[in-house]
Amino acid sequence: MTLITLFAGLGRAHLCLAARAVVVVLMALGFAAAAKAQQQQQQQQATPQQQQRAWDSARSIGRTQATRDDARVRDGSSEAVVRRSVQGYTATPAETQIYTTGDTTTQATNQQAYCAANPRDAQCAALAAGAARRDPGTAAPSQQALASRAAVRDPNAVLGDVANTYNACSVGGRMISPEVWQEGFFGVATDAWAEQVCTKTLTVNPVERRTCQDGAVIASASAGGMGGPIEASAYCNVLTGARVRVQLSAYGIRGSCSGPLDAVLDLSRPPAPGGRPVPIGQIAPHWGGGCYPVALSWDGLGCVDGQCQVTIHFSDLPGTLEVISCPAGQVPGGQVPFDVGYAPPAGICYQEFADVASSGGLPGGWETRTIGSGDSQSSVRVYWAEMGQGVSTGWQWPAMHSALQLSFPQPRITAPAGESWANGCSALEALTPRRMPDGVNDAGGLTLPAFADVGTQQCVRTQSACTDGPSTRVIDGVSVSRSCWSYTNTFACTTTAQPPAYWPGMKAPTPLDPLTADIARNCEPTGAATCRQQDKWGHCTLAGFNYRCRTAAAQFEQALNCGNSTFCAGGSCWDSSYQGNQNFAAAYSQYQAHVEAAKDIDEVTLTIFKGRDSRCHRDNFGIDNCCEDSAYLQQCAQAEQNTVRDRDAGKCHQVGEYCSARSLGVCRERTRTYCCFSSLLGRLVQEQGRVQIARDWGTAEAPNCVGFTPDELARLDWSQFDLSEFYAQIQVSNQLPSQPGASGGATGKQPQCYYGNGQCGGGS
Repeated sequence: MTLITLFAGLGRAHLCLAARAVVVVLMALGFAAAAKAQQQQQQQQATPQQQQRAWDSARSIGRTQATRDDARVRDGSSEAVVRRSVQGYTATPAETQIYTTGDTTTQATNQQAYCAANPRDAQCAALAAGAARRDPGTAAPSQQALASRAAVRDPNAVLGDVANTYNACSVGGRMISPEVWQEGFFGVATDAWAEQVCTKTLTVNPVERRTCQDGAVIASASAGGMGGPIEASAYCNVLTGARVRVQLSAYGIRGSCSGPLDAVLDLSRPPAPGGRPVPIGQIAPHWGGGCYPVALSWDGLGCVDGQCQVTIHFSDLPGTLEVISCPAGQVPGGQVPFDVGYAPPAGICYQEFADVASSGGLPGGWETRTIGSGDSQSSVRVYWAEMGQGVSTGWQWPAMHSALQLSFPQPRITAPAGESWANGCSALEALTPRRMPDGVNDAGGLTLPAFADVGTQQCVRTQSACTDGPSTRVIDGVSVSRSCWSYTNTFACTTTAQPPAYWPGMKAPTPLDPLTADIARNCEPTGAATCRQQDKWGHCTLAGFNYRCRTAAAQFEQALNCGNSTFCAGGSCWDSSYQGNQNFAAAYSQYQAHVEAAKDIDEVTLTIFKGRDSRCHRDNFGIDNCCEDSAYLQQCAQAEQNTVRDRDAGKCHQVGEYCSARSLGVCRERTRTYCCFSSLLGRLVQEQGRVQIARDWGTAEAPNCVGFTPDELARLDWSQFDLSEFYAQIQVSNQLPSQPGASGGATGKQPQCYYGNGQCGGGS
């Protein structure tokens, strides 16, 4: 069963009552039409005023009934109607317990064990029929059951004009010409097939591992520096990760007046490239015969993808300097050698004067300037007046500046019980449209090429065997048992080639057109494939396929049909009995399903229902809880608020919880991990679909939130899905159009439809 076939059947029971609010208007109109037709058959003619009164009466009855039924749907009192009309209905199915525990594996295992012992059980027989593999080649992508991508982009292409249905009117009319199909014989040829062998090896980590020992030096650097040696060292602390402790020092002939300096740098937030370094503090080595103040700062790439790089800067105080631009005739205060006692404010421009009086009494400072040399040397004092704020054009290092660079792997803890596969088959698997799970050989027999354009590489997995296992290994002192530690897979690969112009071996020439991917996608097969040429291993190198392609769509006369009951045209009335719209609930649920699925389609990776890694944390001391405490939640990070919001909306699956921070060997903080999806439907499909393809959720530290590929979706048995939680959301969300809006839309079209036998030509 395909995804769209599933969607088309959703909500038939739960949405029929919601649809009744719209359909009842049509029922009332039909009853009024019947009564009016009988009256006019007796009187032969009715005035327009009488016709309008009949219309208004029918509309009033419809509005009253629709309002009453709408209220019953909203408050749940109409559930009794569902219980009478839907066999086996229950508001609390047993499957709802799965959602509270998050455990779908246990129920599936128990069900499989029961069915193995009771194969004649009716439920087990149904499950077996639903799980039976079906030939994927019998359904063409052009069929509406598989037109999911087209429906996502344009729902009206599959579902029709839903808005017109709400307004009791739909676009349609008499068929002018039928659709036209053309039969064709197409071929797919390949180059020689070649076999390739690859392996997939399992690695298991049963205990906690650390990339370094806490307190150990993980990187160090030193240099001659500005006035003596400078040193920088980074230390391991796996609990803080990218928050790395560093020790910085500088020495002179007589050591240092202060230092070394210990600091913790947050390397997850480095300054932007070209931006000012982040200040750390200052030290005072014994340079130049005294205590020399040195400013410390850092920049660099920080920690990216598990690798850290930081540059430590040693410079004159105050560190980086502002580059100031001043008007002509003025200079920044930092360029003036003021006498001791005056400190120029930052960013101020100065102009030289003979004295304070000549500056007009402006504030400023003095400079003692030496003139001449030798016996003729003398001193003169000049006055620099503050002229105003300059314009900052950037920053620069002071005259004295040195730097040291540290590079090291980011300190990490690898969580226990993690396992991963070194997949040497990934490149070949990407070229294989369909394959069985590892360890199970794909179906034998003739290997047909896949439909693809000329020059496209493709592979078929011909063999898969476990070459290491089952066995138990002792890893880090822990016994670990696995059914298989390594698989060896064999793939047969080829490249699509240009087929011959005619099918060989026929008495009469039979033209053979290339079967491109576009033809296979938009046409329908009309028979089984025929292989004309194959190699000694059973790989087909020339195959023929019969397809029919639609060359012209059906043409219809454009008209606006306003309901099944039409009457009163030119004084003559007739009646056709009202038929309830049995497909409304199914069509609306299918439309909603496409809208929800569209949110989770990744056009780049071609996956659907892809999730995202979402987390929240709580400490073990009750101080803060960003997973449960609603009063504290506003103080948490926005990402954590989003996680709680999506979880409460039913969009998240909890993967697990792990210790994310320790102190003195005690866990002080735990982080809870979820896979969150764009919709509740995405979470339901992921939870129940992963059980069928044996995909886990990863670990709490490294969750696996990937979406389904088209191939994986095709392998799912949709008859085993329980989406009642999704039906309930559609009903509760009340996304059906309001009854007054629907009635109003129909009223606006009533004059044309009422007097025109329901055919309001022009399609407008």
